[in-house]
Amino acid sequence: MERIGAPALARQRGEQLRDVLGTVAGVDAVRGMGLLLAVELQTQMLGGGAELLRRGLVVNAVTPTALRLAPPITVTDAEITEAASLLAAVLTGSEESS
Repeated sequence: MERIGAPALARQRGEQLRDVLGTVAGVDAVRGMGLLLAVELQTQMLGGGAELLRRGLVVNAVTPTALRLAPPITVTDAEITEAASLLAAVLTGSEESS
């Protein structure tokens, strides 16, 4: 973990994920530290995170309007972009998955 600079990498990727998720329509706020983030939604997500899981994004629906994300430290730029795209598609009811 020291060799790869894990704390700095977690902060960097977490900030990137927070910034990207903050641009998704329907997201009210993103909070947390590093890669352990909570996404507050403007409205309830029906079915919790089941539709996100069906599309390949694992989240923990902690309340009807909050999702917890905890991606691995190895998360890539493309995976961060895909996660935001999947969330946007589910929140807007779109059939697109990326």
